[in-house]
Amino acid sequence: MSDINRSRVKNSFSRQAEIYDSQSRVQKRVLNHFMDICLRETRKPDSILDVGSGTGRLLDALNCKYPAAQIAGLDLAPGMAKKALQQLSGCKNLVLVCGDGEALPFINDTFSLVVSTSTYQWLYPFQAAFKEVWRVLEPGGGFSFALFGKETLYELKCSYKKALASLDADIQDRTHYFANEEEVLTSLIDAGFRDCSVTSQLEMELHSSVQELMRSLKSIGAGNASITPGRGLSGRMILNRMIDNYQADFGANNSIPATYQVLYCKGRKPKVGRPEGQRVRGSEDRRVRGSEGRKVGGSEGRRVGRSEGRKVGGSEGWKIRGFSSHQTFRPSDPPAFVMLHSLLNSV
Repeated sequence: MSDINRSRVKNSFSRQAEIYDSQSRVQKRVLNHFMDICLRETRKPDSILDVGSGTGRLLDALNCKYPAAQIAGLDLAPGMAKKALQQLSGCKNLVLVCGDGEALPFINDTFSLVVSTSTYQWLYPFQAAFKEVWRVLEPGGGFSFALFGKETLYELKCSYKKALASLDADIQDRTHYFANEEEVLTSLIDAGFRDCSVTSQLEMELHSSVQELMRSLKSIGAGNASITPGRGLSGRMILNRMIDNYQADFGANNSIPATYQVLYCKGRKPKVGRPEGQRVRGSEDRRVRGSEGRKVGGSEGRRVGRSEGRKVGGSEGWKIRGFSSHQTFRPSDPPAFVMLHSLLNSV
């Protein structure tokens, strides 16, 4: 599991769901560029999963680009998923799920394409999350995603570290860690993906002050990427010194810049084989956990469900109509997800 406080991430993004779209300017540009470059050469998919689907902007774009595809959106934050459901209520080929990117509530070999934007920086280290994507992709399926890289919020991190050094403070660096290109590429290959690529692009925003930047990060739920000051006098001193450093070193023309490094990444699951030593979670003969002998793969076909033996894939296609508990979910893992039609009645 990731070292990031997942409960904090979930609650933070849930609280800001209503205003997220109006505040997330960089994320909008990332999504538009992602649609232009990452999906340009992608074969037409018949089933798509968006990990970290947020308020549904990428889901909506995917639905327009691939109107015949069955599409699933998954988000850790109930508030985000609820907002997406409200905004995409007219999409008949879409299902929304609350769930964790490190424990996807879908059976093996379900999707022909998995996508994501501005999410995987919250799932570092990547090993568990990437292996889950590998598991739910059908052989030959593609994985395309964008995340924020190491140079993201460079100015803020430099200013904070300078403040720590100037005060000789024995305090742990509280800035969020962003991975570099090599880490992402290595993690993709280690998870079993092939034909992998990672490209980088810088985005920049201007803010009137450091305080306004930090408020902006908090308003989109990404306060986790900012500074969390320690309590007491020393914490306030470090924060104030960081603000002074930021303004002095990077400020100009009554504004301060905030740099974002965006990594655009691709990989493909091979049509045969899996990484050495990697097992499908559940048992030694590729059984779905808790399925009591319901095999996945092999000559018997990819069967799931109860005695009906409903197949996933093949000529019957992948079905996720409405909000019924179809075979695309693993009922053995109820804590991992909540179907959103129930969520709407309870939140």
